[in-house]
Amino acid sequence: MMKDLSVICLLVAFAAGIVDCQNSPALPQSPCPEVFRYESLDSANNLWTGSLVARTPHVLHGLWIRLIFNKPVDQITVGDGFEAVPFDDKREYLIKNRDLLLRGNRPKILKFTVKYAGGEAPELIEYRLNAVTVCPNQFANRTDFYPNDSAASKSDYLQSITSEQEDSQPQGACGEATASNGIPDVFPWQAAVFTKLGNEENYTCEAILASDKFLITAAHCVTYLTTRIPLVPERLVVYIGRNNIDQRNSEPLLVSRIILYPGYQPENLLNDLALLEIKEPAKLNERISPVCLPVQNNANESEEVLPGYQLENGKFTKLSSQKIRKIPQEECFKDAKNLKSFLGDNNYCASYIEGNGACIGDSGSGSISLSNGKWQLKGILSLSAALQNANQDKCDASRNIVLTEISRYSQWLRRNIA
Repeated sequence: MMKDLSVICLLVAFAAGIVDCQNSPALPQSPCPEVFRYESLDSANNLWTGSLVARTPHVLHGLWIRLIFNKPVDQITVGDGFEAVPFDDKREYLIKNRDLLLRGNRPKILKFTVKYAGGEAPELIEYRLNAVTVCPNQFANRTDFYPNDSAASKSDYLQSITSEQEDSQPQGACGEATASNGIPDVFPWQAAVFTKLGNEENYTCEAILASDKFLITAAHCVTYLTTRIPLVPERLVVYIGRNNIDQRNSEPLLVSRIILYPGYQPENLLNDLALLEIKEPAKLNERISPVCLPVQNNANESEEVLPGYQLENGKFTKLSSQKIRKIPQEECFKDAKNLKSFLGDNNYCASYIEGNGACIGDSGSGSISLSNGKWQLKGILSLSAALQNANQDKCDASRNIVLTEISRYSQWLRRNIA
């Protein structure tokens, strides 16, 4: 009974914005008392305890919580089957439990203990739940966090990141392409997105055909800079089947709707995903056909193929490809510290296997792998090697790249495409 009363006390405290049920004035101030609170501080032993509330309107299978502090933390102890993994500077910790089932509208309170070296206690400055920042609540009282679109209502928020995936592909044949040396001979799902300005068309990004009516691309490709405001769909035109970016023998596809993923964060390109619906279905044939969406995430796969337009002499030109490999975030940070703020729990870092080659792929391009004779979409390129330079036309194939992991968004994609 005492345990139940304690939980009730915590929930009441969170709801009312009270920092501490025991009224301990020595505790630091929470940056978001509605979801996080300090419980006790033991400065003699360099320890403090805290509690987080994890809540979602729908079922989540697996929790990944990222805690960011203003100072290094020596150790975090947490129960309930969670594992605490530090990053290199120990200012960030990943608290994860892949097996936890969090039911909708049933908040879970997670208690943890922080041990530090001494001096002033490190304070929590940010808390992310499954790659979405919930503390500090920078989106409070804002209506633009969720796109005003019938396909992406508020109830979709967080549901699709790790919820159950459907096994069926919402289209007919997909992922069909012959291969040589582990690389497809053609990429019939690869598309180029152009922005129309008067009578001119300017190349913008790449996209991937997922059905005869929908393409997948990066959200930052189809929104105004550093905002969640989508471009006017009528300004976009898509070409599929171009082996060269300037090829003129393919039919233009006009865009009727842009669907942004509800949790897209333009400030650090997390959840960088969008769907483009075209006005008329694409005519599928040997030259134009969709890629398969993944049925499940295979964590053991390390190598993928990244098709895309090749950067040559400051310009994207012919369609080519490179093999890439996933690398751990810690390894990624060592080689490229500037990528740290762009990596969350639902995207991943990769490098070209042949690092001295050409830069392949622009934002919106998709990495693929072969599974049961079908090519499956694994990631959407969010940050390419070329775009990390001050001069965006310069190729540096030794740089790491960042991709959004498609399996994390499988249900959201299938629901909208279907």
